[in-house]
Amino acid sequence: MANFVNPLASVGGFQNQQLSRFTAPAGANQRVRPVAAQISLPNESADMKGFSDISDRASRQHSMFLSALRAQQARQQPKISSSYGGGRSGGGGAGGPLVGRYNLVAGADRALQAMNAAFQKQFGYSLKVNSGGRTRAEQQRLYNLYKAGKGNLAAPPGHSLHESGRAIDFGGAIQNAGSREHRWLQANAGRWGFKWTGKNFKQFEPWHWEWHG
Repeated sequence: MANFVNPLASVGGFQNQQLSRFTAPAGANQRVRPVAAQISLPNESADMKGFSDISDRASRQHSMFLSALRAQQARQQPKISSSYGGGRSGGGGAGGPLVGRYNLVAGADRALQAMNAAFQKQFGYSLKVNSGGRTRAEQQRLYNLYKAGKGNLAAPPGHSLHESGRAIDFGGAIQNAGSREHRWLQANAGRWGFKWTGKNFKQFEPWHWEWHG
């Protein structure tokens, strides 16, 4: 069997290796084949099947290297970040990858940033957000508080749009449906895909808005 030097021994560190070239000895087939290994043939009767096996193994290792490199690049992609201020947020949820300060789906996050810019221009300060995307555990906690009479209305886990990253509970003046800030949202939020759905809840919620794109 031919000796094989693994050119991808440092795949874990994502380091490229220089591919070598193999030239058959005099008297043998003189084709030059690029291979991902360093090969030494003891004589003209070398086992070419063994050479083929080594070449196939090198190809598989190279494929592993490419897969690992793509995975590293995906992890290094920057997340969309938000610049507006105030409030807190929950964790992950269903409905796609959640991004930004308030763990919303990407479309809702971008829409909120754009709406906040217009709101800030109008009122001189940023929108305040008390809750955005939530984990199932956070939704369960809030639902338990509601059932115990110690918290606001909360849907059962698995039935809240907060878990999908498409619902927002605003704070500040927007918690009052008669405030000028709330009236501004009623008149303008639809431009960015937001709807005031909290007005239809069993518990009237001026602060609850949802992004429908």
